[in-house]
Amino acid sequence: AGVYSVTVTLANGCSATNSATLVVNDPPTVNVTAPARCSNGDASTISVTPAGAANYAWTVPTGVTNPGNVSSFSATAAGVYSVTVTLANGCSASGSATLIINTPECTLTAPQTLPNCGSTGNTLTVPAGFANYDWTVTGNGMYVSGDGTNTLTYDLGNGGDINISLTVTDGAGCTATCNVTFTCILTGKACTPGFWKTHSSVWDTQADFTVNNMPGTLTSPVTAGGTFVDNTSFWEYFNIPQGTCGLPNTPLTMIQATALGGGDCIALARHAVSALLGAAAFPDEYPYPAGASNYTQLYNMIRNAFLTCDCSSLHTTLAAINELDGEFCGALDRLPQGRLANVYTQVSPAIVEATANKLTLSAYPNPYRDVINFRILSPKSGKALLEIYDVLGRKLATVYNGNVTAAIPMDVKYNVTSLTRGTLIYKLWVDSKIVHGSLLSGKQ
Repeated sequence: AGVYSVTVTLANGCSATNSATLVVNDPPTVNVTAPARCSNGDASTISVTPAGAANYAWTVPTGVTNPGNVSSFSATAAGVYSVTVTLANGCSASGSATLIINTPECTLTAPQTLPNCGSTGNTLTVPAGFANYDWTVTGNGMYVSGDGTNTLTYDLGNGGDINISLTVTDGAGCTATCNVTFTCILTGKACTPGFWKTHSSVWDTQADFTVNNMPGTLTSPVTAGGTFVDNTSFWEYFNIPQGTCGLPNTPLTMIQATALGGGDCIALARHAVSALLGAAAFPDEYPYPAGASNYTQLYNMIRNAFLTCDCSSLHTTLAAINELDGEFCGALDRLPQGRLANVYTQVSPAIVEATANKLTLSAYPNPYRDVINFRILSPKSGKALLEIYDVLGRKLATVYNGNVTAAIPMDVKYNVTSLTRGTLIYKLWVDSKIVHGSLLSGKQ
């Protein structure tokens, strides 16, 4: 750059002088920006400075439409975006930027060992490294804690699938969502509608073990939510109008309800009666659905479903529970036909008496916890054998095997183990006389 002068002299000696100034223009400073974008987010805006130049010639990744002579445009594809900028004075320069697409990876898999239905404090862990974790639990599961961390803690109800959803957020604010659905292992004891339909003998009188475990006693008219037997009015027991929710608009007994065919609220009718019978027959081992933990709560849950005619979810859950049907259902035929004292009392021990010769055996507390106290009182001296069985009739332990003296009480203690916990049947033999009864497991 600068002034360039020249003097021109002709052959005749004449001359003249002139000059010009050379100006050197600087090339443009090109700056291309391509902000990273989320794979599931908005497009990125590719831009270049300086703006307002005479021409922009872009080179874009394969498959991307060239934007033409513009200083900015939207882009979604990853790759290098290059441009040559030419000013009005003809000077040019080039620049480029790389568009990066952030794609967080979210993966959820079912637990390798499926949890038991009704269990609490279950956990599910995913890899760490994300800025945030947002957990959602639906279906047969209940969220306990875990938002903001990579470990979810959840509880389970009984029956039905568990649906878990996770949304992760990376450091760039990008999110990804993943889901997993799995089932739990249903444990406990219950019986199908078919069993109760064909075994009315185990629930047709107040003296039956199953009926005697229901709240209150049998009344006429029946007490809604109380004790019922096979011929109890379905409508009166649930305290709902006849023909509710598409059910038959005719008189209906509880055993007739177990034989109903159909879905939705009709299906709930047969499974509801079966569920209440199961809860009474196996008070320590019936797996209540989420939201209920005793007979009365289960009854109210069922009645509310009939009142709203919203039966589908509950009948599906109860049907799954009732399918636990096993040998223990048939064993109900072999249980003692009732108890002479209320097993739920904590004030006085339940006493089972044999009517012949006044052979007596008391067993308390009932329900029991860790220790059961037996008192044997026999009218005759002789050999005594006291044994404990489960509801399937399998012998669990010999509590006493020795002699008793007439009219002198014999006290025996039995320490309950985890292997023998549950509903217990006990039998005492003295000579040819037998006394038997049942014991329920109390809370630990």
